[in-house]
Amino acid sequence: MKTTVKKSALGKIAALGLTGFLAFTLPASDADAARLKSDVIVSGSEITLGDIFDEAGAASGVVIAESPVPGLTDTLSVSRISAAARRNGLDWRNRDGLTHISVKRTGLPVGTEEVRDVLAQALASRFPAISGSGVLEVEIAPGSAPILVAEGEIPSVSVDRYSVDTGSGRFVALLRAPANDPAAPVRRVMGRAYPALDVPVLTNQKSGGELIRASDIEWMRVPLTRLGQNMITDMNKLVGMTPRNGIRPGRPIRASDVETPVVVEKSSLVNVTFKSGAMVLSTRGTALNAGAVGDTIGILNDRSRRTIQAVVTGPGQAVVGSNDPVRLVSAQ
Repeated sequence: MKTTVKKSALGKIAALGLTGFLAFTLPASDADAARLKSDVIVSGSEITLGDIFDEAGAASGVVIAESPVPGLTDTLSVSRISAAARRNGLDWRNRDGLTHISVKRTGLPVGTEEVRDVLAQALASRFPAISGSGVLEVEIAPGSAPILVAEGEIPSVSVDRYSVDTGSGRFVALLRAPANDPAAPVRRVMGRAYPALDVPVLTNQKSGGELIRASDIEWMRVPLTRLGQNMITDMNKLVGMTPRNGIRPGRPIRASDVETPVVVEKSSLVNVTFKSGAMVLSTRGTALNAGAVGDTIGILNDRSRRTIQAVVTGPGQAVVGSNDPVRLVSAQ
């Protein structure tokens, strides 16, 4: 009887030991099972089981789908993933009830400026109004996804085809990246194009009489539709001038907005020089009217009380050349 009890106790112990063994090994089996990744990012042209599963083991290199276009995200159905896992001996169960996962492909971006330049070159022939220093400005629609090429490729882009409304400038273009690769994926891009010109504008407020210097000027690209016929487009026609009235910064400037600064005020004293060959004579007089550099003004000779016509050369300075007719007028 005692022996029976011992055997029974041993049986219970054995049973408990077996139960403990199973309890110990099951979690280890779960730990070794493949786990589906929540965020999948790939760099190559194919999606493998190793890309979407942790612990895929020998099945890691099995291809189950093509990757999306570089820079874009695609979805992959879990039913397809489950079937591929079973075929390749992966121990995975969809405990979370997923229906699909997202897969994003990385790549190398094509610079925005390059995309705009390529589009401008393709569209320019449709805008005959562009001439001289004019350019075709291209704006890509806000929110457009960046264009990428596969890793290892040279970032470049070419226009496959396009349509454009030259009235509004709206366009739709199909681009290939890398450039001129017939096998490259096509990306659809929308935006607006318009002829423009770079014009000099002031960086700060200038009032009448203030001299405009080169350091006061920056360049701004302006649509041609905003430019009048007498807008200043040459910086040299602005430097050294002064506003007729106030000019605000960052605005295109008309030729009528500026004038040559007055360097000789009316009734001010002027040194007048007469040159003829090696002979140089000088005298002083009173300006009968104001003048800028290059203006011809009347000057009353303080001694003879006669008026001579002289060309203003600088502040308080004027000259009568040997080839200039000297007109003397008696003062009244």
